[in-house]
Amino acid sequence: MKAIRYLTVALLILTGIVHIAQLSTISNKPAGSVVITALFGVAYLVIAFFIFKENKKALWFGAILPLIGLVLTLPGLFIASTTLGMFFVVVDSIVIACCAYLIYRSK
Repeated sequence: MKAIRYLTVALLILTGIVHIAQLSTISNKPAGSVVITALFGVAYLVIAFFIFKENKKALWFGAILPLIGLVLTLPGLFIASTTLGMFFVVVDSIVIACCAYLIYRSK
């Protein structure tokens, strides 16, 4: 179970850094979406820290926030598919599954 927790933490850190780094490459998008992207990145990093510290409430946030991100990303992929968007969908799906498993096993 520790391996799944560490995988979840690693993926959240990776996607959090990519979300924040994406700010330097986005120039033609509205300012609101840039701010939301950065906030998701920061939130993923914070959640990763608390999951690493074995906080059980963080697992719920680790499942819910990526689910929200997934729901927000999917419509954009149907309009214009991007590699980065697909990366976010795959990573969010894995994180959601891992957090759900850890929540289930902790009961």
